[in-house]
Amino acid sequence: MPRGPQRHEARLEAAAQAQSLADSFHALVAGARAKSGAKVTFLFQLPEAIEIPSPLKEAACCICETALESVVRRADARRLTVELSFRHERLIVRIADDGDGFDANTPAALRERANLARMEACARQAGGRLDVRSAPGAGTCISALFPLEAAPQ
Repeated sequence: MPRGPQRHEARLEAAAQAQSLADSFHALVAGARAKSGAKVTFLFQLPEAIEIPSPLKEAACCICETALESVVRRADARRLTVELSFRHERLIVRIADDGDGFDANTPAALRERANLARMEACARQAGGRLDVRSAPGAGTCISALFPLEAAPQ
């Protein structure tokens, strides 16, 4: 029985519970900076008063980590942007790069399809949706949107 995915899930859950979502994203971005030759930008715009439920934190971390692993391993990107923001009653997680991109319908994109399915499942389980835009030679943009009501001021 493979133990890798179970360890991965346990690590994500523990990270999401032990620290704020911002701290988790900072750690993921720092890891991408250390492993990638890309210029990495982190855009963070969350109101301090916002309460983010644990399942949503876990899903956001899952999506960010999976996307960053793909970029670092295969994209050959020069620029990478990670965004965590709140707009129009939605938590937004966006990872965009100017790397190789891919066509999910080709046999060569098997690993990308597996990663996309994982990110899609994470988004769905937390009540969100995933949007992926990519083309060979044009980079990739992965956006996850989660409905979330702001705390009253």
